[in-house]
Amino acid sequence: MRCRTKDAYASTCVTPAGIEPDRLSELFQPFHRLGQELGEVEGTGIGLAITKRLIEEMGGRVGAVSTPGQGSDFWLELPRAL
Repeated sequence: MRCRTKDAYASTCVTPAGIEPDRLSELFQPFHRLGQELGEVEGTGIGLAITKRLIEEMGGRVGAVSTPGQGSDFWLELPRAL
């Protein structure tokens, strides 16, 4: 985690699959597993939607940058407490 002048920032890299650019907008929508419904990883597709909502309620931002075949970089930014 890095702290900027007024915000806290954290990121993590998830590999190896990556997400196609045209599907990135679906990433934080509830129940969208982006084609992994039959994959080995369990889940409902609600976790990132909840995370986004909570972070935005705290005045922050969350997002991802992804390259298919290389992985995804998820980041979040929260305002620093006074």
